[in-house]
Amino acid sequence: LYIYILFAAVLIRTGAGDYLIEFASWAAGWARGGAAKIAVISSALYGTVSGSTVANVYATGSFTIPMMKKSGYTPKQAAAIESVAGVGGQIMPPIMGAGSFIMSEVTGIPYFTIIKTAIIPALLYYLGVFLMVHLIARKRGIPPIEKSARPPFRSLWRRSYFFLPFVLVVLLLAWGYSPAKAAFHTIWVIVLLSFLDRKTWLTPAKLLETFFGALVNCSLIAAVLAGSGMVVGVLTRTGVALAFGSILVSLSFDSLLLMLFLVFLVISILGTGIPTTPAYIIAVTVGSYALSKFGVSPLAAHLFVFYYAVLADLTPPDAVTSFAAANIAGAEPMATGIEGFRLGLAGFLVPFAFVFQPGLLLVGSWGEILFSLALTVFGVVCLAAGVIGHFFTPIPPLLRAVLMAAAGLLVFSAQSLEAIGLAAGGAVLGWSFLRRRSFRAAGADPVPENTA
Repeated sequence: LYIYILFAAVLIRTGAGDYLIEFASWAAGWARGGAAKIAVISSALYGTVSGSTVANVYATGSFTIPMMKKSGYTPKQAAAIESVAGVGGQIMPPIMGAGSFIMSEVTGIPYFTIIKTAIIPALLYYLGVFLMVHLIARKRGIPPIEKSARPPFRSLWRRSYFFLPFVLVVLLLAWGYSPAKAAFHTIWVIVLLSFLDRKTWLTPAKLLETFFGALVNCSLIAAVLAGSGMVVGVLTRTGVALAFGSILVSLSFDSLLLMLFLVFLVISILGTGIPTTPAYIIAVTVGSYALSKFGVSPLAAHLFVFYYAVLADLTPPDAVTSFAAANIAGAEPMATGIEGFRLGLAGFLVPFAFVFQPGLLLVGSWGEILFSLALTVFGVVCLAAGVIGHFFTPIPPLLRAVLMAAAGLLVFSAQSLEAIGLAAGGAVLGWSFLRRRSFRAAGADPVPENTA
C-alpha cells in the first residue's frame, strides 16, 4: 500500500496533477458547458493518482468550481458536479484508494485482475456524470469557456510525458510484475522524467520530503485499517457477521434484486460518518456472505460493496464530498448534497448492472461483453435524460418517469425486461429527436438560453 501512496505523491509533486487538469481544460473546454465537463474529466484523471474523494474535490474544485459559476451554473450545481465527479476518483483504476489492495489481499484475486475488471464500471460512472452535465448545459444554454482560458496544445504536448507513468505501471502489471515492483520501477522513471523540466526537478531534498509525507499518510491509513480489522475480528469470531448475513438472506425472499438493495442499505448506513476503507472492510464481512448465497462471484460481490462504500460519501445526510465542494462554491451544504446525489444516480445504477450483467466485469465472450456494455450505456443515457428532463428537447414529467423505469429494466439479464426497457427508452428518446426536427423546421430553437 505504501508504495502506491508514494507513487501518487511523487507524481503529484512533479506537477502531474496540474497537468491533468490543464489537459482536461484543453479536451473539453471547447464544448457546450465546457467548465463542467472539465470538472468531470479532470476529476477522473486526477482520481487515478489520488485515493481520497475530498482531496480530489479540493485539488480540482478550487479551479473548476469558480469556472463553472462564471459559465452560468449555480453555486449549488457547480459544487454538486464537482462532488459527484470527485467521488468517482476512488473507483478509477489503477489506485482506487486502498480498496483494490485490500480486495486483492482478502479474495486472493490478483491486483491486476481487479483493476482490469474495474475499468468498465468506472467509465460507466463517469459517462453518467458527463451526460448529466451535458444535458444541463443543453437545457440551460450554457456556453463553452473562452478560448483564452484554454491552454495551448503545444504546451500540453511538450509535457505529455506525464502519461508515461500510467502506461508503464499498467504494462508492468500485465507483464506479471507484482504491484509493489511495478510501482517501484515506475517511481524511478517519474524521478527521471522530472528532470525534463527545471521547475519539476525532484532533488534529493524534495524526494526525502515526499517520502516522509507519503509515510505519514500511510500511517494514518494503517491506523484506520487496524481499527477496522479489530471490528471485523469481533464480528467474525462471535458469529455476528454470519448471523447478520443469514438475516439478510431470509429478508430477501430469494430475490437477488432485494438482496442487493438490502446490502446497499447496510453499506449506506455504515458509510455514514465512516471513511470508505473501514466501511468497505466491515460491510464486506456481512455483504459478501449474503451475496455468495445467490451465486454472485467473489469479485462482483466485493466490487459491489466497495462501490457503495465509496458512494456513501455522496449520500445525504453525511455527503462529505458535497459539503467540501459547497465550502468552495459558497453553496448551502445539504442542498448541494441532495443535488450531488441526484446527479450521481447513474453511478448508483452501475453496481446493480455489473451483478446482473457480468460482461461489464469482462466475464464471458467479447460478444457478451459488448452486448452488456451497449445495454448499460443505453440505460445510463435514459437515466440521465430522465433525471435532467432534457435530451434533444425538454421532456415532460411522465416521460421522464418512463425513461428512469426503462433504465432500471435494462440492468436485468431477463430478455423480456431488457426488450421492454429498450422499446420504452428508445420511444421517448426518438420522440425527443423528432420533436427537435419539427422545432427546426418551424425555425424555432428547442434549446433555451440561460433559463433555469
